[in-house]
Amino acid sequence: MSRSSSIYKESYNRALDLICETDAQGDLPTEVALSQKWNISRTTVRSILSGLQDTGLIQWSGRSKKILRKPRRNEYFPKDETASNADRLSSLFMEYIFAGELAPGATLNESELAKYFGVSSTVVREFLIRFSRFGLIEKNLTGIGS
Repeated sequence: MSRSSSIYKESYNRALDLICETDAQGDLPTEVALSQKWNISRTTVRSILSGLQDTGLIQWSGRSKKILRKPRRNEYFPKDETASNADRLSSLFMEYIFAGELAPGATLNESELAKYFGVSSTVVREFLIRFSRFGLIEKNLTGIGS
């Protein structure tokens, strides 16, 4: 799942929660206000509003975003689809270790781990840097500059 996809899905779920909290037939806040509230781009807000309109939850015309009905539970994205790649990798890596897939003294390769877990090598690198603070892994610098 791409980062933007998880952000969209998490924010879409927030929009559904906002609809639940708003009076029936009420209006949603402006695009700018929603963008600031959820710390996402206005482009993502517009995409969410479009999705809400497509599912019949709101009627969106210009600045007016009238609520037509409350969302159903099955209209929310599942929790595992709203997690960031970094959060998913943390859980997947711990499962990987506990399943015995990683022997003590084994060498970790960022690109292999990225492929195995289906995330970018940047996500793996940042995770390993954070994880190394626990003293359970160390960076091997052999071969660099040789």
